[in-house]
Amino acid sequence: MTNQQDRAARLAARFQDSPATVRDEPRAPHVRRTYYIRRDIADRLDEEQRRLNYELGGLAKSHLLQMLLVAGFDHLPEIVTNLKKDRNILNS
Repeated sequence: MTNQQDRAARLAARFQDSPATVRDEPRAPHVRRTYYIRRDIADRLDEEQRRLNYELGGLAKSHLLQMLLVAGFDHLPEIVTNLKKDRNILNS
């Protein structure tokens, strides 16, 4: 194969579909995502994290937020009821 043919083959290979790769490695247990919340709630999260960080001798904000969400999931039926009430108030 000449240099020109070799170069053309390498360039053409870029546009060919590669076979699907199977991931043997497990997925990472943590992800980074962006959610937008009211400023007063974000400020309260910051305040509580600083307080608990001092009180507990170290606490990552992500860990506190994770625990708050887990506790919230335990009360999801109540939260859904409140969401429905709020929606009815807004639609009235």
